[in-house]
Amino acid sequence: MRPDVRSIFLSDLHLGLTGCRADLALGFLRATSSERLYLVGDILDLWILRRRVRWDPAYNRLVRHVLKRAQRGEMVVYVPGNHDADLASLAGVGLVNIQVASQVVYDALDGRRLLITHGDEADAIVKAHPLLARLGAHAYDWLIWLNHLNNRARALAGAEPWSFSRAVKASVKRATAYISNFEQVLADRARALGAQGVICGHIHQPVIKSRDGVDYINCGDWIEHCTAVVEQWSGRFELISWTGEPPIESEDDEPGDTGQPAPGVRSTLRERPIAVRY
Repeated sequence: MRPDVRSIFLSDLHLGLTGCRADLALGFLRATSSERLYLVGDILDLWILRRRVRWDPAYNRLVRHVLKRAQRGEMVVYVPGNHDADLASLAGVGLVNIQVASQVVYDALDGRRLLITHGDEADAIVKAHPLLARLGAHAYDWLIWLNHLNNRARALAGAEPWSFSRAVKASVKRATAYISNFEQVLADRARALGAQGVICGHIHQPVIKSRDGVDYINCGDWIEHCTAVVEQWSGRFELISWTGEPPIESEDDEPGDTGQPAPGVRSTLRERPIAVRY
Protein backbone atom coordinates (compact mmCIF):
# COMPACT_ATOMS: atom_id res chain seq x y z
CA MET A 1 0.00 0.00 0.00
CA ARG A 2 1.44 3.36 -1.03
CA PRO A 3 2.11 5.84 1.81
CA ASP A 4 -0.02 8.97 2.16
CA VAL A 5 2.73 11.23 0.81
CA ARG A 6 6.09 10.73 -0.81
CA SER A 7 8.10 12.86 1.65
CA ILE A 8 7.70 14.77 4.90
CA PHE A 9 9.98 17.70 5.78
CA LEU A 10 9.89 18.78 9.42
CA SER A 11 12.16 21.18 11.32
CA ASP A 12 12.63 23.11 14.54
CA LEU A 13 10.99 20.89 17.15
CA HIS A 14 13.53 22.14 19.73
CA LEU A 15 13.09 19.19 22.09
CA GLY A 16 13.93 20.61 25.51
CA LEU A 17 12.64 24.13 24.86
CA THR A 18 9.65 25.49 26.75
CA GLY A 19 6.61 25.27 24.50
CA CYS A 20 7.93 22.45 22.31
CA ARG A 21 4.88 20.65 20.88
CA ALA A 22 6.39 17.20 20.50
CA ASP A 23 2.96 15.74 21.26
CA LEU A 24 1.41 17.46 18.23
CA ALA A 25 4.37 16.54 16.01
CA LEU A 26 3.86 12.90 17.03
CA GLY A 27 0.15 13.18 16.24
CA PHE A 28 0.95 14.52 12.78
CA LEU A 29 3.50 11.78 12.05
CA ARG A 30 1.18 9.03 13.30
CA ALA A 31 -1.55 10.33 10.98
CA THR A 32 0.71 10.73 7.93
CA SER A 33 2.68 7.86 6.42
CA SER A 34 5.50 8.64 4.01
CA GLU A 35 8.21 7.03 1.94
CA ARG A 36 10.84 9.48 3.21
CA LEU A 37 11.17 11.63 6.31
CA TYR A 38 13.55 14.61 6.43
CA LEU A 39 14.34 16.19 9.80
CA VAL A 40 15.61 19.62 8.79
CA GLY A 41 17.54 20.71 11.87
CA ASP A 42 17.04 21.90 15.45
CA ILE A 43 15.13 18.76 16.34
CA LEU A 44 17.05 18.59 19.62
CA ASP A 45 17.80 21.86 21.41
CA LEU A 46 21.20 21.02 22.89
CA TRP A 47 21.75 24.67 23.84
CA ILE A 48 18.88 24.40 26.32
CA LEU A 49 19.45 20.78 27.35
CA ARG A 50 23.07 21.49 28.35
CA ARG A 51 21.89 24.19 30.72
CA ARG A 52 18.79 22.48 32.03
CA VAL A 53 17.63 18.91 31.49
CA ARG A 54 13.99 19.02 30.46
CA TRP A 55 12.99 15.74 28.87
CA ASP A 56 9.26 15.22 28.59
CA PRO A 57 7.84 11.67 28.17
CA ALA A 58 6.36 12.87 24.86
CA TYR A 59 9.92 13.22 23.55
CA ASN A 60 10.52 9.52 24.14
CA ARG A 61 7.37 8.60 22.23
CA LEU A 62 8.34 10.86 19.33
CA VAL A 63 11.91 9.52 19.12
CA ARG A 64 10.65 5.95 19.36
CA HIS A 65 8.17 6.61 16.56
CA VAL A 66 10.88 8.00 14.25
CA LEU A 67 13.15 5.03 14.98
CA LYS A 68 10.31 2.62 14.19
CA ARG A 69 9.72 4.35 10.86
CA ALA A 70 13.38 3.88 10.00
CA GLN A 71 13.39 0.25 11.14
CA ARG A 72 10.38 -0.46 8.93
CA GLY A 73 12.37 0.69 5.92
CA GLU A 74 11.37 4.34 5.62
CA MET A 75 14.22 6.59 4.48
CA VAL A 76 14.97 8.98 7.37
CA VAL A 77 17.47 11.81 6.88
CA TYR A 78 18.62 14.12 9.69
CA VAL A 79 20.10 17.47 8.65
CA PRO A 80 21.46 19.10 11.86
CA GLY A 81 20.89 22.79 12.58
CA ASN A 82 22.73 25.19 14.87
CA HIS A 83 20.98 23.99 18.05
CA ASP A 84 21.91 20.36 17.38
CA ALA A 85 25.13 21.03 15.46
CA ASP A 86 27.06 18.40 17.46
CA LEU A 87 25.16 15.72 15.54
CA ALA A 88 26.88 16.87 12.34
CA SER A 89 29.86 14.78 13.44
CA LEU A 90 27.74 11.73 12.58
CA ALA A 91 27.44 12.83 8.94
CA GLY A 92 28.08 9.93 6.59
CA VAL A 93 27.52 7.39 9.36
CA GLY A 94 24.44 5.17 9.27
CA LEU A 95 22.70 5.46 12.65
CA VAL A 96 19.89 2.96 13.22
CA ASN A 97 18.93 3.30 9.54
CA ILE A 98 18.98 7.10 9.86
CA GLN A 99 21.27 9.05 7.56
CA VAL A 100 22.89 12.21 8.97
CA ALA A 101 24.07 14.84 6.49
CA SER A 102 24.96 18.52 6.72
CA GLN A 103 22.92 19.14 3.59
CA VAL A 104 21.11 17.09 0.96
CA VAL A 105 20.06 17.65 -2.65
CA TYR A 106 16.53 16.32 -3.11
CA ASP A 107 15.24 15.06 -6.45
CA ALA A 108 11.58 16.06 -6.66
CA LEU A 109 9.08 14.05 -8.69
CA ASP A 110 8.83 16.78 -11.33
CA GLY A 111 12.59 16.73 -11.96
CA ARG A 112 13.62 19.72 -9.88
CA ARG A 113 16.63 19.53 -7.58
CA LEU A 114 16.04 21.11 -4.17
CA LEU A 115 18.72 21.91 -1.61
CA ILE A 116 17.79 20.73 1.90
CA THR A 117 19.62 22.64 4.63
CA HIS A 118 18.64 23.95 8.04
CA GLY A 119 19.56 27.49 7.02
CA ASP A 120 21.63 28.74 9.95
CA GLU A 121 24.55 29.30 7.57
CA ALA A 122 22.50 32.13 6.04
CA ASP A 123 22.02 33.80 9.44
CA ALA A 124 24.59 36.58 9.84
CA ILE A 125 24.00 36.81 13.60
CA VAL A 126 24.62 33.08 14.16
CA LYS A 127 27.80 33.21 12.06
CA ALA A 128 29.28 36.46 13.37
CA HIS A 129 27.97 36.49 16.94
CA PRO A 130 27.41 32.91 18.18
CA LEU A 131 27.30 33.98 21.86
CA LEU A 132 24.64 36.57 21.07
CA ALA A 133 22.67 33.90 19.22
CA ARG A 134 22.80 31.63 22.28
CA LEU A 135 21.66 34.43 24.57
CA GLY A 136 18.81 35.09 22.16
CA ALA A 137 17.81 31.42 22.32
CA HIS A 138 17.62 31.51 26.11
CA ALA A 139 15.61 34.75 25.96
CA TYR A 140 13.21 33.07 23.52
CA ASP A 141 12.83 30.13 25.93
CA TRP A 142 11.95 32.55 28.72
CA LEU A 143 9.53 34.43 26.45
CA ILE A 144 7.71 31.22 25.52
CA TRP A 145 7.42 30.30 29.22
CA LEU A 146 5.99 33.76 30.01
CA ASN A 147 3.62 33.47 27.08
CA HIS A 148 2.42 30.09 28.40
CA LEU A 149 1.55 31.63 31.76
CA ASN A 150 -0.20 34.53 30.05
CA ASN A 151 -2.31 32.21 27.90
CA ARG A 152 -3.32 30.13 30.92
CA ALA A 153 -4.62 33.32 32.51
CA ARG A 154 -6.36 34.33 29.27
CA ALA A 155 -8.01 30.89 29.04
CA LEU A 156 -9.41 31.26 32.55
CA ALA A 157 -10.82 34.62 31.49
CA GLY A 158 -12.34 33.14 28.33
CA ALA A 159 -9.98 35.02 26.01
CA GLU A 160 -8.22 33.68 22.91
CA PRO A 161 -4.52 32.69 23.20
CA TRP A 162 -1.96 35.28 22.15
CA SER A 163 1.68 34.95 21.09
CA PHE A 164 4.22 37.42 22.48
CA SER A 165 6.96 36.39 20.07
CA ARG A 166 4.74 36.62 16.98
CA ALA A 167 3.59 40.08 18.04
CA VAL A 168 7.19 41.21 18.59
CA LYS A 169 8.28 39.87 15.20
CA ALA A 170 5.34 41.48 13.44
CA SER A 171 5.96 44.88 15.01
CA VAL A 172 9.67 45.17 14.25
CA LYS A 173 10.55 46.32 10.74
CA ARG A 174 14.06 44.93 11.07
CA ALA A 175 12.56 41.45 11.38
CA THR A 176 11.04 41.80 7.92
CA ALA A 177 14.38 42.89 6.47
CA TYR A 178 16.15 40.02 8.26
CA ILE A 179 13.73 37.42 6.87
CA SER A 180 14.01 38.86 3.36
CA ASN A 181 17.80 38.76 3.50
CA PHE A 182 17.74 35.21 4.89
CA GLU A 183 15.54 34.03 2.02
CA GLN A 184 17.74 35.75 -0.56
CA VAL A 185 20.96 34.25 0.78
CA LEU A 186 19.53 30.72 0.69
CA ALA A 187 18.01 31.23 -2.77
CA ASP A 188 21.40 32.40 -4.07
CA ARG A 189 23.12 29.44 -2.43
CA ALA A 190 20.70 26.96 -4.01
CA ARG A 191 21.19 28.58 -7.43
CA ALA A 192 24.98 28.42 -7.06
CA LEU A 193 24.73 24.68 -6.41
CA GLY A 194 22.62 24.17 -9.52
CA ALA A 195 19.40 23.56 -7.56
CA GLN A 196 16.03 25.03 -8.48
CA GLY A 197 14.89 25.48 -4.90
CA VAL A 198 15.69 25.20 -1.21
CA ILE A 199 13.92 23.55 1.73
CA CYS A 200 14.94 24.93 5.13
CA GLY A 201 13.87 25.90 8.63
CA HIS A 202 15.70 27.98 11.26
CA ILE A 203 13.70 31.24 11.31
CA HIS A 204 10.33 29.69 12.30
CA GLN A 205 8.49 31.36 9.43
CA PRO A 206 6.60 28.71 7.38
CA VAL A 207 6.10 29.64 3.75
CA ILE A 208 6.23 28.38 0.18
CA LYS A 209 7.12 31.05 -2.37
CA SER A 210 9.32 31.94 -5.33
CA ARG A 211 12.40 34.04 -4.70
CA ASP A 212 13.98 35.40 -7.90
CA GLY A 213 13.09 32.26 -9.81
CA VAL A 214 14.16 29.90 -7.00
CA ASP A 215 11.56 27.96 -4.99
CA TYR A 216 11.91 28.88 -1.31
CA ILE A 217 10.26 26.45 1.12
CA ASN A 218 10.46 26.93 4.90
CA CYS A 219 9.06 24.14 7.10
CA GLY A 220 8.26 26.43 10.02
CA ASP A 221 8.43 25.08 13.58
CA TRP A 222 6.66 23.05 16.29
CA ILE A 223 6.59 25.71 18.98
CA GLU A 224 4.20 28.34 17.65
CA HIS A 225 3.18 27.33 14.12
CA CYS A 226 3.14 23.49 14.19
CA THR A 227 3.78 23.12 10.46
CA ALA A 228 5.52 20.72 8.10
CA VAL A 229 6.01 20.43 4.36
CA VAL A 230 5.03 17.37 2.32
CA GLU A 231 5.57 16.33 -1.28
CA GLN A 232 2.39 14.76 -2.58
CA TRP A 233 2.52 11.88 -5.08
CA SER A 234 1.23 14.38 -7.64
CA GLY A 235 4.54 16.23 -7.28
CA ARG A 236 2.98 19.19 -5.48
CA PHE A 237 4.59 20.55 -2.32
CA GLU A 238 2.21 21.62 0.43
CA LEU A 239 2.60 23.41 3.71
CA ILE A 240 0.64 21.54 6.38
CA SER A 241 -0.62 23.28 9.51
CA TRP A 242 -1.46 20.66 12.14
CA THR A 243 -4.39 21.62 14.33
CA GLY A 244 -5.26 18.19 15.70
CA GLU A 245 -5.39 17.12 19.30
CA PRO A 246 -2.34 15.48 20.92
CA PRO A 247 -2.46 11.69 20.48
CA ILE A 248 -3.53 9.37 23.26
CA GLU A 249 -0.51 7.77 24.92
CA SER A 250 0.04 4.45 23.22
CA GLU A 251 2.74 2.05 22.19
CA ASP A 252 1.06 1.73 18.79
CA ASP A 253 3.18 4.02 16.64
CA GLU A 254 2.17 2.72 13.23
CA PRO A 255 2.53 5.78 10.95
CA GLY A 256 -0.63 6.69 9.12
CA ASP A 257 -2.67 3.98 10.87
CA THR A 258 -5.21 6.07 12.75
CA GLY A 259 -8.29 4.24 11.50
CA GLN A 260 -9.81 7.46 10.17
CA PRO A 261 -8.94 10.49 8.05
CA ALA A 262 -6.73 13.09 9.67
CA PRO A 263 -9.21 15.81 10.68
CA GLY A 264 -6.46 17.87 12.26
CA VAL A 265 -4.65 18.55 9.01
CA ARG A 266 -5.16 21.79 7.17
CA SER A 267 -3.24 22.17 3.90
CA THR A 268 -2.20 25.70 3.13
CA LEU A 269 -0.56 26.59 -0.17
CA ARG A 270 1.27 29.89 0.13
CA GLU A 271 1.75 32.04 -2.98
CA ARG A 272 1.21 29.78 -6.00
CA PRO A 273 1.40 25.96 -5.85
CA ILE A 274 5.07 25.04 -5.63
CA ALA A 275 4.57 22.28 -8.19
CA VAL A 276 4.09 24.95 -10.84
CA ARG A 277 7.36 25.98 -12.42
CA TYR A 278 8.00 29.69 -12.02
